Amino acid sequence: MPEKFIQEAIPFRHYARPDYYFHCEGPIAVPFVITHNAQNGESFGVVTHKRTNYHTPLGVRHGAFRHCRIEAVLFFLVLLMVDAWARGHEIALVLSGGGSRGIAQIGVLKAFEEEKVKPDRIVCTSMGAIIGSLYAVGFSADELEQLAKTVDLDNVFADEAPRRYQQVSKKHEPTNYLLEMRFGDDLKPLLPQSISHGQIVYDLLVPRLTAPAYHAGMDFSALPIELRIIGTDIVTGTGVVFSNGNLAQAVRASCGVPLAFSPTAVEDKLVLDGGLTANIPTRVAVAESADLVIAVDVTSPLWERPYLDNPIRIADQVINIGMNRLKKEQRELADIIIEPNLVGFRNTDFHNIDALIERGYIAAKKRLPEIKRRIEGLQTHAGADSAYSSVSLPLRWGIVPPPLGGALDSLSRILTEQFGTAIPPDTLGPLLRMLLDTHGYAFGRITIVENHPSGARIALDPGIINEVLIHGNLQTSARLIKTTSGLHKGRLLRAGLIEEAMRSLNGTGLFATVNIDVDTSRIVHIRVKEKPYWRMRFGLRYDRFHLGEGYIQPGYENLFGTGVNAQLHLQFGLRREKYALEIHGSPLFTSNWASSIRTQAYLSKERIIIRKESPRIETVVDTVDSSLIEVPKGFWIDYQETEVQKRGVMLKVGTEVGRVAMLNIGLRFEKYEVGESEKSPFDDPLGQAFAGGIRYLMVGLTVDDLDRYPFPLNGHKHYITMGGASDAVGGTENFITLRGSLGRYFTVGGRHTFFPQIRFAWADKALPNVERVFLGGAISEEKYRDIGVFDYSPFMGLRPRSLAGDNMLVFHGEYRLALGEELYASAALDWGYTWYHPDFSFAGATARDFIDNAPLGLGLGFAYQSLIGPIRLSWGRLLRTSDSFRDQTSIEENNIIYFSIGHDF
Repeated sequence: MPEKFIQEAIPFRHYARPDYYFHCEGPIAVPFVITHNAQNGESFGVVTHKRTNYHTPLGVRHGAFRHCRIEAVLFFLVLLMVDAWARGHEIALVLSGGGSRGIAQIGVLKAFEEEKVKPDRIVCTSMGAIIGSLYAVGFSADELEQLAKTVDLDNVFADEAPRRYQQVSKKHEPTNYLLEMRFGDDLKPLLPQSISHGQIVYDLLVPRLTAPAYHAGMDFSALPIELRIIGTDIVTGTGVVFSNGNLAQAVRASCGVPLAFSPTAVEDKLVLDGGLTANIPTRVAVAESADLVIAVDVTSPLWERPYLDNPIRIADQVINIGMNRLKKEQRELADIIIEPNLVGFRNTDFHNIDALIERGYIAAKKRLPEIKRRIEGLQTHAGADSAYSSVSLPLRWGIVPPPLGGALDSLSRILTEQFGTAIPPDTLGPLLRMLLDTHGYAFGRITIVENHPSGARIALDPGIINEVLIHGNLQTSARLIKTTSGLHKGRLLRAGLIEEAMRSLNGTGLFATVNIDVDTSRIVHIRVKEKPYWRMRFGLRYDRFHLGEGYIQPGYENLFGTGVNAQLHLQFGLRREKYALEIHGSPLFTSNWASSIRTQAYLSKERIIIRKESPRIETVVDTVDSSLIEVPKGFWIDYQETEVQKRGVMLKVGTEVGRVAMLNIGLRFEKYEVGESEKSPFDDPLGQAFAGGIRYLMVGLTVDDLDRYPFPLNGHKHYITMGGASDAVGGTENFITLRGSLGRYFTVGGRHTFFPQIRFAWADKALPNVERVFLGGAISEEKYRDIGVFDYSPFMGLRPRSLAGDNMLVFHGEYRLALGEELYASAALDWGYTWYHPDFSFAGATARDFIDNAPLGLGLGFAYQSLIGPIRLSWGRLLRTSDSFRDQTSIEENNIIYFSIGHDF
């Protein structure tokens, strides 16, 4: 085999120690660290792997392995497996609850790793259950720290799937409602049990715990570190100890904070936060005969009076009063208490992760000398026997995929060179597990089928799904769930597949919770809890142009169990009204390919009021010569009102690729009327008396991977639509249009967000007023834009509808600064122009006209994302206009104030 060399060592810091990090290139790729002990000059090899964290003396000095063959690295890996943590006594580590304060327990684990103190059993509850379960399956303290920093803990109570996991067609459904009510099938209102169903816990844990739990046979005692998780059965009021079963579900049940998270049904129990009965669960550790019980106390003190300002904290206070009475007894059962100094840290503050971890690390370091003395005095017990006393070498195997086969060949040869004819099974097992994980076989197994003296024969079970079972789908089609998940019988369970399935199922918006586990027979169980599908939404908003508006929106979100949504939109305002019946769905062909169907019947009405000033002249008698003269007396103010009504039906069908792109074609049959009538839109719902009619065929492409809305941080938002209308199919208009918008958000340093954008529109001839583009205003509509009477395009420094045209080109640039939590300041520049068709051409004259006459607008503003929607206050002004522009439009360079409150709709 050709020699493979380790890459040049990269300086690596671990609590200010000058270590070196190596990454082995070749069939076996595994991070490897040489760690130096400054006190005795001894170095340690450390395999930093997702499922291992072993330390063993190497007796070498720094730099000895800056260049070495992979065979040498394998040799040291073998040494690491022989005896990384040799002992036979029972050490129990108890991790407590405490909300965000529980993150300090990662620092405790960091200190333990540095001193090579490893618990044999972890007993944990609430936040401690999240940290303890991940550590028990093999995550290192460093990995837990990185995970805590990358998880969006600010949205811990969010029930909506992250926007990037939703299908493109559903991203046009922003949460623009002020209030939502859910109803049962009998249409009786349902009161929520909690703020959140806690899906974020499943999203975090299921992809990381499912494979280790499968390899442990669903037995928490068979994990790399034994694990016990504590919950509370709120039916009986007693504690529940989880020692086997669905690991992610047990953790989710344990951290079910009352009112914040809903209870979890586990068999015949209804389980909430384990802290209700044992926030420092030392009694369980003692009951399981631990020789040494080390408890970490990060529990929360009572809230001070100024913080008792909402129902959640008041309920938390009442619960804490009861738990504090038990805490003294629980602490007395521990042999050693580690209590980080967390004064000033609240249990809901997830923004000081580094400080929390550091406090835990410092507290553990102070107690570690005593812990190590106590461990040295413990009696050693006999370990468990293995099925084989030794495994014969070399290893032999049948047909395996080439990359894995090459790695097995290297491993077998190295083991034979180092061990001769036999190797302890406890040394071989972790090495084989590491190989499978490295090559993506998260659910694969290598078993010894024959242990012959001439060499052991091993067999690879790659981890093929034997069956997929659906649980909890009372209305939703099982076929829809299986297709969405991408999990099916005969598919290889590779690393990352479970996480992809979770994302896809959450993105449908059909389920309150989604959980997936794999049992020992490799049957995949998809467990869903359906939402109540009858709902009613209410929305309110105000801006200076449209004034006050509101809507109600009854709907049903899962017609016939297919995920099809039917809803009625009833919107009324002082200046515009929209009424629509909509049915839309996105049936999936595969987990990453779906069709999209949307149909709407709509009525829209908008009143436009134009304010005009003209000089007021009075005729008076001249006192000198008694002649009549005209004298200016201020201004006449004239208000002109125009009303436009539209009726129509629209059908769009298309296809979606992944969660990013959607291509569709559509038809729109529409009638419209322009006048000064005060008629209700329902006086002529079909628009039979309307003179204008449009029969429009369109094709469109949408690309949308924004991470959130409103106030995106990163992602693209593009759309291009092209279509045409013809009187040959019953309409009164003939035209072709092309419109689009290309924009991208990107954030630097976490606070500075930039948004460059280009918007354009083109038509082959003069358009009716309802099809033209109107420039002006601060924000544009998002939902129900298609059925609006007019097409608005924002432009800072102009009032809404200041410029109209058949063709448009706008360059937009925006900078947004995050001032604090949900508070932003922004600056925007707009440079653009519109043309009526006779004035536009693709010749150079139009380009010169744009450069000479296009206005340049500046906007400065503040925005706050409140519970009732965005509150925006902006100032705008035109920085540049030409004489020709002012003569044609009568627009002056005046200061304009924009104000809006609530989501646009």
